[in-house]
Amino acid sequence: MLPQFAETAASFSRASTLMLRMGTDAHLYDDPQDANIDSLLDSKFDSEKVEALKRLLALTSQGCDVSNFFPKVVKNVASQSLEVKKLVYIYLVHYAERRPDEALLSINSFQKDLSDLNPLVRAWALRAMSGIHVHVVAPLVLMAVNKCARDPSPYVRRCAANAIPKLYDLDREQNSTVLEELIGLLFNDNSAGVVGATAAAFNSVCPNNLSLVGLKFKRLCETLPDVEEWGQIILIEILLRYTVAKHGISKISAAFNSGYTERLSIEREKF
Repeated sequence: MLPQFAETAASFSRASTLMLRMGTDAHLYDDPQDANIDSLLDSKFDSEKVEALKRLLALTSQGCDVSNFFPKVVKNVASQSLEVKKLVYIYLVHYAERRPDEALLSINSFQKDLSDLNPLVRAWALRAMSGIHVHVVAPLVLMAVNKCARDPSPYVRRCAANAIPKLYDLDREQNSTVLEELIGLLFNDNSAGVVGATAAAFNSVCPNNLSLVGLKFKRLCETLPDVEEWGQIILIEILLRYTVAKHGISKISAAFNSGYTERLSIEREKF
């Protein structure tokens, strides 16, 4: 009876696992290559394109190089399906640096999506464009970053801040002045997430241009508590460098010691 019981229990376990995995994408990781991805990418049905793209991303997450599918994936960037477009952009952001020449073929689609009503689509398009490391596309990427830095969505503006270092690496001589102006603009943003991303861009592009900090010093200090932890570390370092450069380390130490002594005396009075 025991062997039969064990077999029955195993059957129930397999059935339960199957039920739990139904309706999810877990099966993609079991055998991501069990479908004809080529034909699915060319399908007229969005559901089949989604299936193919998810399989490609599953393969990517497992360390497989599926950049050979780039030409077929990139032509789906103009899809009207938000799900298809999202997956296409995830793939493009990952592989655009490896296949820059083919990514250029869809630059018009990227530019069109920069004006999409959905802020997610605008952000995806900017991330894809900034990932194309081809010198000839730098002016177009600069225009895109400049536009997105003034976008009504804080998520898109944050993506613009994240794109600044990539654009700087692409063409340092031509872009430095304009990018510093954009950093100054984004340092004044109402979103703490944008400010944190801008601090990282500042360190990459113009870490010694502390005049950009001085104009917004008070505002940056007020925004600091709301910035994400990683951004706080960067922003604190920038603010400290500005303070030392402006006032000198001795004055800062004296002010700190004075404040500390005052707080200590107040605490003692309580007891």
